[in-house]
Amino acid sequence: YMIETIGGSLMIISNTKLKDVSTLGTSLKTIAGDFCIEGNSELTSLDGFNLLEKLGGSLKLKNNPKLEKFGGFLGLQTVSKYILITENRQLKVVDVFSSLNFIGEWFDIVDNGITE
Repeated sequence: YMIETIGGSLMIISNTKLKDVSTLGTSLKTIAGDFCIEGNSELTSLDGFNLLEKLGGSLKLKNNPKLEKFGGFLGLQTVSKYILITENRQLKVVDVFSSLNFIGEWFDIVDNGITE
């Protein structure tokens, strides 16, 4: 299925075997609510979601202990609330948000292993 819009929120939370979500966002352009990726113990890379343009809520990337790379989201222009990237201890690279031009509240990257 090629979903372009989610009328509510997208939550990817506490999946103990999920390693990759790159195919989930191949056609997604709008999420009306929040997008949360939290507590996925085996997730190592977050790529994809390059067509996503607008988040009507917030983006939270939290406590994904094996996540090393946060990429994709190259088309994201608007986040109506906030962006929080925290407690991803192995996170080394954040290579996203090249089109981002509006955040409604705040943007925090804190308590990660980021080196680039």
